[in-house]
This record gives sequence, C-alpha cells and structure tokens, in this order.
Amino acid sequence: MSSLPTFEPYVLTPFDHSTAPVHFSGFFTFTPDDLPKSISVLEAGVSRLVTLLPFLSGNITLSDKLQGKENVFEVQPPTAEFLEDYPMLKIRHHEQSICAAKDSLLSEAFLPIAFEQAAEDLSPIFRFQANVMVDGVFLCFTFNHMAVDGVGVWNVAKSLAVCCRDPGAPPNLLETDVLQEAQCRRAIFEAASSRNTKALSLKDWFPAPGIDSQDPVSARLVLDAEKVAKLRNSCSATLRIKFSSNTIVMAVLWFCFIRARFGLRSTQEEQSVDESCLVVVSDTRSKLQPNIPMSYIGNVVVTTEAYIRIEPIISAMTLSSYDSRSSGTVGLSDVSLLANLAESIHKAIQCVTNDYVRDLLSDFVGREDWTSTPRLGDIFVSTFRPVNFYELDFGTCLGALKDIDIPENRFSGSSWILPAPGKGCPGAWEVRLTLEPMVMDRVQNDDLMKWLRPDYVSKL
Repeated sequence: MSSLPTFEPYVLTPFDHSTAPVHFSGFFTFTPDDLPKSISVLEAGVSRLVTLLPFLSGNITLSDKLQGKENVFEVQPPTAEFLEDYPMLKIRHHEQSICAAKDSLLSEAFLPIAFEQAAEDLSPIFRFQANVMVDGVFLCFTFNHMAVDGVGVWNVAKSLAVCCRDPGAPPNLLETDVLQEAQCRRAIFEAASSRNTKALSLKDWFPAPGIDSQDPVSARLVLDAEKVAKLRNSCSATLRIKFSSNTIVMAVLWFCFIRARFGLRSTQEEQSVDESCLVVVSDTRSKLQPNIPMSYIGNVVVTTEAYIRIEPIISAMTLSSYDSRSSGTVGLSDVSLLANLAESIHKAIQCVTNDYVRDLLSDFVGREDWTSTPRLGDIFVSTFRPVNFYELDFGTCLGALKDIDIPENRFSGSSWILPAPGKGCPGAWEVRLTLEPMVMDRVQNDDLMKWLRPDYVSKL
C-alpha cells in the first residue's frame, strides 16, 4: 500500500456485539502456473482492496462513544507502526506440497495473525497470508467475527477477486463502499431503536460435559448430494413438511453427534442429560425490513436453538433399525427420528422474522453492559452453502479457486457447512466439524455417516 488507510472510526452494531470476539481463519487454494507472478497479483489486489475498503485494515478496540454504556467496541484506523507489525498481506514460502500441508493449516506458520490477537486491546478485522507451496498457493484469510460474518467474508472475497483482475479497479466495480457500509450500520441502529421491549425470555443452555479431556479435533466430512436428497424427501414425506437439504444435513450431524456423545454414557453427569441443543446461525439481511443489502460486510446474523429429547435416539440404537454395512438401507425408525430433528431445526429457522430480529436488537441496545456471551449448544452450525466461492474469477494468473476450507480445532461442536463444491465434485455436501477425538471417531464411523459417503452404495 502506498499510503496509510484512513477512515472515520465507527461503533460496532448490536449484531457485532452479539457475536463472539474471536478470529476465524479460512483458506483459498490456487494452483497458478506462474507462482511468482501470482504473488505479485495478490499484493496488488490486496493493496487496491484496502484502498477501496480501508476499514478492513482497522482494529477493534474499546469505545467511549456511547455514554451510559459499558463494554462498547469500535473500529479505528491502524497506525503505521501497527501495520508494520501486522501487514494486510504476509508472504511466506514453504517446502511442502498443497496435499502434504492440508492437515497442518492451523499451525501459526500458515496464519497471518495468532488467534490470541482477538483478545488484545487492538484486534485486527481482516488479514491475509499468502502461503507459497511448491505446487500452488494457500491464501489464508483471518477475520474477527465481531466485525465480519460469513456473507461478509463472501463479499470481501468478491471484492478481492475484482481487485486481482484489475489492480486499478474503480470503486463502482465493487458492490459496497465506505458510505454504503456506514448506511447499513445506521439502518441496524435504527432497527434496534424502533421499539422498546422487555428482555426476551430465552432458555439458558450449557453444553453437555465432555466425555474426555482431550483437545478437540477437526474433520472435513463429505456427504453424497443424491443421498441427502433421498433423506430430505423421506423426512419431508414422514411429517409432510418441506425440508431443505441444508436442514437435513444439520439433522444428520445432530443425529450422529447424539449417538456418538450419549450412546455410551460413562458418567453420572452425562446420564442426567435428557435433552440436546443445536444452535443455528441465521443470516437476517433479507429478514429485516427494509432489507440490509447482501453486499454488507458486517454482522447481520442471529442464533436460534433447536432442542430434542435424547432418549428416543439412544433407545433406537439397540434396535438395530438399520445396518448400512450389510444392507445399505436406512430404516423407517431412523428416518422418523431424523424427521423429528429436522422439524426442530426447521422451527428454529422459521422463527427468525423481522419482528423477532428487531426485538433482539432492541433488547440488546437497552442494556447498560454490551458484553455478550453467545449461546452455545452441543452443535453450533453456520453455513456457507448459499454462496458459491468457486464461481469467483481472480484473473488470468490466479484463475478460479481450487478449494476453500475453514479448519477449526478450538470449539468443540462447531461446524461449517462449506460452499457447494466446484465442477470437479458437484454432487456433494461438505462439512467442517470440530469435536473431541473420541466423539469424532464415533461420528465418522456411524452407520448413517458411512452410508452418506459418496462411494457407498445407496439404498433407501
């Protein structure tokens, strides 16, 4: 960048304050023919991106702008010294191939900033690191979830693609700008101030105790799209509710998790748990009236909870309602259980309306303390499926993405439904899941999960 990014500091919205103050990292994979040239393209692209959207270089820090409120945060421009220590784009060369490095992407060598930086007095919103491998590039993007949500990541990626295609791209080629972002934040604050409600009565939830003390592990699961569609049709017919495939994938994750976590209860605490909770993250850009533009980069997400009794699912395990290894068939009782899970998720998603969101926002701004503890469940699901990263064009040198991944090994129960795969594997659903090692092993070896693998013979 030729000059220091500048912008007016701004207070984060109630949506932002309701989100966990953590950094997440994702990885774009490119396989360009000319590696040195691809790095030059990324350097020019990131530089132009920050020129057009300078707030991406900013830092989250405590604010005193809202009198009478505590623990309010704002975004401030970085100093030259801070950008020297935490540049917008780092370049790092590795001696490994793309394939060999895929299981070690969360090591600090591949990240532009350490995850612990989210807890510092100055916490960057967005940073990149181009990891140059022997056969391609892992472009790591690390974002602070207090300032950017999943659709926001998509918007940053679209903008970066434009800037990589044309390092002199005019502002009108981007779908958002500093002014529009400010207008969206203003609209969110107006929505929060539009009514005066009492605190909403929400059921407290604490995750079930872990069955071991080991650190969580992350796995990328691949589910056959045709089989997911078969389950969707069967579950929809069972309850006469039109479920989406996205809802069915969530139900499958929840179903296999419950069997893995609670199927062999070893402690008195685990035996006392009779209910499981799945938390759904919902984008509300199109729910709020008037709508928030899809091009907005900041947070517009809320969480809702789905609950289910554990006992019917655990009891059915002893009935051997199906055995995919021998017959490849999902039994009717398991379809019924999946349908009940899907219905609970469906209801949680359907409750997110304009009134619901406005009540949440209004409740939040009425508090003196804006500290937020995001609600947790056994499983916490966010989805990138609606946005197609693989259609992005980063120019003649970088080309299209070969892969996108969001590995995560800190928060047990967190899961990301990844974007629909590109042309090479169109018939699949991909999920990044984080669990304790023993639970993860059971989930991966669950008969339903095995049946859903693309290489398994399908019968239903």
